[in-house]
Amino acid sequence: MTAPQRALTAILTVMLLFGLFRQSSLNELRQRVREEESGQRRFLATLATAAEDNQPLPPDPKPDALQWLSVNVFKGGLDRHILANNPTLGGAGAQVKMRNMKPEEVRFLLTKMTKVNLVFRELVLSDVGSRSVWDVQMIVENPKMEGTP
Repeated sequence: MTAPQRALTAILTVMLLFGLFRQSSLNELRQRVREEESGQRRFLATLATAAEDNQPLPPDPKPDALQWLSVNVFKGGLDRHILANNPTLGGAGAQVKMRNMKPEEVRFLLTKMTKVNLVFRELVLSDVGSRSVWDVQMIVENPKMEGTP
């Protein structure tokens, strides 16, 4: 083999080794990009779920808390669990009893209730046997503003 042939063989060998090294680093980079994209998709799915849960509710439930709860909170099938929905304090509050709720429905209800300007006077969650259903009883009322009797 002549000197130019040896030099050409050496250059081709170096280029081949460099190409193999680049290929392996590109494969690693592709794998990291896939992991990041799947993490981003999970984050966006979680963000969309949080955005659904954080939709703004109408203004404070004054003066009729009972009607406000019926219209804005007891949606999506929650109304079928209502056993009693009675006004208290002349409409400024409500006593609600609900039965046979799934854990997801209880979470949905309590999430909705935390986004409204109501005061819980009583909240009772009862696990009904081993069927993974819950009974909920709550007494809520409008907060008393300073200077009001």
